[in-house]
Amino acid sequence: MRIQHFVSIKKINIKKTQWILVLTGNDSVNHEDIESDIPEGVHLLYLKLDIRVSTSWKSKETSLTLYSSSRTLEDEVRVNIFLAMSPGDGYVVLKEAARWSSSSGLVKFRTLKDELFFDFHGRKLYVSCLHKPGVFEVYSRTSGAEATTLEEASGYATDMMLVLQQRLNFTNALRCIKGFGVRLPNGTWNGMVGALVREEADLSPLDFTPTFDRSMVVDMSECLGTDPIIIISQAPRPLVKPFLLLEVFTPQVWASVVSAGVLTGIILWLLEFPVMSLRQLPAGASTRRRWRVAEGSSWDQNEEGEDGNARDGSEDRNLVYRWSVWRAFALAATALKLLVTQASHNWPIPWSPRILSATFFLVVISVAALYQGYIIAFLAVPRSTKPLDTPDDLMDRLDVMAPVARVNTVYYKFLMTFPPFRPIAEKLRLYEGSFLNTWEFFNLIDIGEVILIDTYSSAFGRKANFEKRTETCKFHVARDVLQPALDVWVYPMNSVFGRQFDQTIKWLRSFGMMDHFKAKYYAASCEKGQRRGDTVPFTLTQMQGAFYILVVGLVLALLMLFLEFLMHYCI
Repeated sequence: MRIQHFVSIKKINIKKTQWILVLTGNDSVNHEDIESDIPEGVHLLYLKLDIRVSTSWKSKETSLTLYSSSRTLEDEVRVNIFLAMSPGDGYVVLKEAARWSSSSGLVKFRTLKDELFFDFHGRKLYVSCLHKPGVFEVYSRTSGAEATTLEEASGYATDMMLVLQQRLNFTNALRCIKGFGVRLPNGTWNGMVGALVREEADLSPLDFTPTFDRSMVVDMSECLGTDPIIIISQAPRPLVKPFLLLEVFTPQVWASVVSAGVLTGIILWLLEFPVMSLRQLPAGASTRRRWRVAEGSSWDQNEEGEDGNARDGSEDRNLVYRWSVWRAFALAATALKLLVTQASHNWPIPWSPRILSATFFLVVISVAALYQGYIIAFLAVPRSTKPLDTPDDLMDRLDVMAPVARVNTVYYKFLMTFPPFRPIAEKLRLYEGSFLNTWEFFNLIDIGEVILIDTYSSAFGRKANFEKRTETCKFHVARDVLQPALDVWVYPMNSVFGRQFDQTIKWLRSFGMMDHFKAKYYAASCEKGQRRGDTVPFTLTQMQGAFYILVVGLVLALLMLFLEFLMHYCI
């Protein structure tokens, strides 16, 4: 049979090809010979044809053919239908699926579709891989030793492979190879794709982007998920705004505030008239008596007045009453002044109201003025630099930031040929992946000189090496993607393991397990901002605006004082 030949030279796709083998009953071929000639994984129906004739007829001459021979109406035909099955142990077994005869018709014993077995009986699969943080980490983060089996490696693809290993019952051995694989000028392939083409490995479970060139030499698995092309840039930095409070309101609002201050001063001036009238004490009350009464001290009812004559207690009681009324009104006016001007020269004399007034003054200054003012400022005015979230943002900053991509990537061609991204392509720098994994490169991102264009899995894994959970993020992942992309695994063409892997991937994907595997390795490795519930006091950097305004006010006051002296001596 030539089936083995067609499969070996990869001229056909065994997943999409159905073979029908017809054998007449007079051929001396047994099942064992046929089973040994059928390649594993081939879809094949074997029809054993048996034509029975009467004794007066001569036997018909039969031969091995791919289609039925002619017969007469008097012949009784019986066809046994066998199905080629690949149980996963490396062999092919023919199982009788149906029987047809001219007298009784078709009798089915099982479905005519080959059964898919999910047991590889402990066979060893050679896995080609490379070190990619978060996806397939071959080198240990602690010891740096190179893994030789899946159990020693880490990454979300490794976790998936371990689940598949338990499901499909196979063992593994890793073969580390440099690069995903590109086609060389001589037509051959290097990297992991090249290893699969040369059948040095059974699969490569990394996040390949499916392309037409790759599909011509290897088989693609079921889609694992999306892996879009994103931008990694410098994280937003806090903006230092010395006059942040002044930026909250428009000039019209500030003009209204000044006008309100002038009007308030006029109203306070009017409020002074009733206070001044109550301050006029009756004649004959000594200054010492007024202060002693105000302080709550005891006095002698027979104390002499200013004219030297003794005063009775009725006049002193009237004096105390009028003084108390004045003090009450004065304290009310003081409280009103505190609410409006936040200052007053008329402080109470006893210590208890002084403590109360001082506390009230502190609350007004700290809460009403600074605290609320800065909260409004932080809500109304941007506190940090604008993040780079879209391709338009990148094109606006090409004069200060250089885009960087990894050489020999699929998305590189997309960036170079997509017309809207032509400004990015003109400034694009290409580096090897080994350099992109170093702090020397990510330090350039941290200081804002370059940005990285890469797949989400690659970019996230690279930046995670230089960020810590207890620190603020140094790098920012753009909100919008440059190009959506898919993730697949790759097998050698006509792989005998591909169908089982594809079906298991479908199951995992339908139950949302892909996101579950990725969540462990794609979790944020740093703090994007202050966590909810944390209480952090204002720092001098945040409150510096008030001191700058104070300095400006002092400078203006000194200038005004200088002008006053100058005018005094010159005029």
